[in-house]
Amino acid sequence: MPRSDSYTHNEDLKLSKLSSFFLPAMTVSLVLTLLTNFAYAGLFEKGITALKKNENTTAFTYFKQSAEQGNPLAQRKLGLMYEQGRGVNKDYVQAVKWFKKSAEQGNPLAQCKLGLMYEQGRGVNKDYVQAVTWFRQSAEQGNPLAQRKLGLMYEHGRGINKDYAQALKWFKKSAAQSNPLAQYKMGLMYEQGRGVDQDYAQAVTWFKKSAEQGNPLAQRKLGLMYEQGLGVHQDYAQAVQWLKKSAAQGNALARRKLESMYEQDQGDHQEYVQPIEEVKQSAEQGNPSARRKLESMYEKNQGVHQEHVQAVEQVKQSAEQGDPSAQRRLGLMYDQGRGVTQDYAQAITWFKKSAEQGNALAQCQLGCMYHLGRGVPKDYVQSVTWFKKSAEQGNPLGQYCLGLMYEHGYGIPQNYIQAHMWYNLSGSRGFALATESYKRLTAHMTQTQTAQAQKLAGEWAAQHSTASGK
Repeated sequence: MPRSDSYTHNEDLKLSKLSSFFLPAMTVSLVLTLLTNFAYAGLFEKGITALKKNENTTAFTYFKQSAEQGNPLAQRKLGLMYEQGRGVNKDYVQAVKWFKKSAEQGNPLAQCKLGLMYEQGRGVNKDYVQAVTWFRQSAEQGNPLAQRKLGLMYEHGRGINKDYAQALKWFKKSAAQSNPLAQYKMGLMYEQGRGVDQDYAQAVTWFKKSAEQGNPLAQRKLGLMYEQGLGVHQDYAQAVQWLKKSAAQGNALARRKLESMYEQDQGDHQEYVQPIEEVKQSAEQGNPSARRKLESMYEKNQGVHQEHVQAVEQVKQSAEQGDPSAQRRLGLMYDQGRGVTQDYAQAITWFKKSAEQGNALAQCQLGCMYHLGRGVPKDYVQSVTWFKKSAEQGNPLGQYCLGLMYEHGYGIPQNYIQAHMWYNLSGSRGFALATESYKRLTAHMTQTQTAQAQKLAGEWAAQHSTASGK
């Protein structure tokens, strides 16, 4: 007999007789409930079929009939139809009503949706406490989205006392189910030491898991970890690879970082600089920015034939005549083996000649050489000395590097206030990585410390209003 979407009076009579002979352990009311379930399940399936055909109005009708009979799956679907305005006018109040009916029957997806509606104040007054309640019910049933959202509520103290350990717990549950955003949050918690001991290697592990799933935020962070050598061996090629992936998805910070690396001669620029012919065409059309970029590409031998590149001997001749800019360029050539055999000792020599003449970029690069132990024994004190000279001239990269030294206590006593000050100054000059470090460090400082650091930054800026990076 074909299944009907309703049952008749005759079927009621048949069930009464059957109950006394074949179903002694079940009541007639229970069997009737089962029949009703079959009925509204049929309506629900018809709604799903209509939805797949993009017949939204028909789907809405079936979901509504099934939902009114108490089907929690249909109630959630009906809520989504109202939320999205599919087959019916968008109505958040109605969406909340049906999400709640489904959630109260224990549907974890509806519970999470209801939490989101309370969190965002859609169709109901914003209420973080209620949001936490519903996120928790869903999370405890294993919903990875709700687990991540509950972690966020603990992390930010919304609707519940701030608790990094609890935040970490729920992020980890969600991340274990391969939620890429939760994996990214795990990386941040380990990187920043929130709810767990700071561990850059663990941070890299989680950033990589998320990045490999295509999360542009994690791809950018992984690139930065490779670029700075945090938790992994420093590797500019890997840094460029992951920053490229993030930038390709529209992450502006990743793109700016690539441009910054380009300016500082880090990584394989062939992989991410604009093709030479495009730049040349734009320059020939009178674009002044393109003309400057073309000159820079000729200087750096990127995408340009050798006959168009300034010869090493010409740079060397200018450097030997005392030109600090040429001395710095010659140092870069030796550092990276461009046009000459790679020679860190020679790179140090020419960086130092330029730095001693006050070239801020050379001072910063010399600081990096001492920090990494390239061409000289590793010496954090010397590194700080040269970073400071660069920073005092207003060079944003030098200011950022000096901030790092203060934050981690390399070659100088650890001092968050000084680190905050230099990050602030660097970020104010458009160095995106410094702005990120400034925000991160602010979260770990007291209001008094932050106010003191901001005051120092303001005083420095006022005293050095004419300073600029060279």
